[in-house]
Amino acid sequence: MNTPAVSAQDVCAAARTWLRVPWRHQGRNAAGVDCLGLLVRVALDLGLAVQDRAGYGRQPGGGALLAELRRQCTERAGPPQPGMVALMRFKREPQHVAFVVPYALGGLAIVHALCTAGCVTEHRLDDAWRRHIVTLFDLPGVER
Repeated sequence: MNTPAVSAQDVCAAARTWLRVPWRHQGRNAAGVDCLGLLVRVALDLGLAVQDRAGYGRQPGGGALLAELRRQCTERAGPPQPGMVALMRFKREPQHVAFVVPYALGGLAIVHALCTAGCVTEHRLDDAWRRHIVTLFDLPGVER
């Protein structure tokens, strides 16, 4: 399916429209989203063709998140750049996604639905957060 081309800047702007939306497991609307829900909603807001996935648990299993991103998105090598999706690992398996955006004070930040914050939040992509990144992706139809 052809998708309209959008810029990395469009992705960043769309992700930021979800700031402060409450965190909710498997949420897909303004009442609440989780990290995958944020990715799905940003893609849909931009008119990009993505297939949603339901029925997943809060704990990752079997490499499903990585496999799904590889199936639908374009994996990128190199350092994070604005508009990319960062797949992150906190324990053994990748379990979290975040959008890379420009940081207001220089450098990069991430926008993500973070359970511990209780909402979609933005903060600097410092060395501690960078260490969690497993790989990077572009949504389908994003021009780089």
